Amino acid sequence: MDSRVWIIGALVLVGMVTPWLLRRRRVSPLWMVLGALVLGIVTALAARRSADLVELTPVRLSAARETWGRSAVSDYDLEVLVQADRLEDGRFEIEVRGGQVARAVQNGIVTSGAADAYSIDGLFQILQRELELSADASRGFGAPAGYRAYLHVRFHSSLGYPEAYRRAVGGTSNGVEIQVVHLTPM
Repeated sequence: MDSRVWIIGALVLVGMVTPWLLRRRRVSPLWMVLGALVLGIVTALAARRSADLVELTPVRLSAARETWGRSAVSDYDLEVLVQADRLEDGRFEIEVRGGQVARAVQNGIVTSGAADAYSIDGLFQILQRELELSADASRGFGAPAGYRAYLHVRFHSSLGYPEAYRRAVGGTSNGVEIQVVHLTPM
């Protein structure tokens, strides 16, 4: 589950409990401990979610591409979630047969638009382009001078495909997250 969901859930919980606590004259130590425990768990889950990503480098990308190539998976079904600061969120359901996109559904609507971008080969191309753009974050991502882009990824341990990717750009709200929800070889 996305760490933002946990954080929002914790804030809603705090928002629901706070008025009740403020009506009381004294907050019992039990409530304080319980509140600290909830916030600690939410923080730990959010940190763990981010901790399993590593910096995207050309060497890591190349190694993952080689691993994917050796897996010889050419027929698969794939579901990808994309969240971007400047775009509508997207859920892509992709069917790949013989290494080619056979069917693509974006947010419940059959599409042919950017469908190839969300196959595994397409995701590798996206990551390659992100690396190229990050070399000059001002030109590539609109970052103010002196700021950089932070690219983090997690590759599947045995098949090598990108399971999760996150880009954050200093000084701007120009981030993106891509998550492979599932990949089912056929």
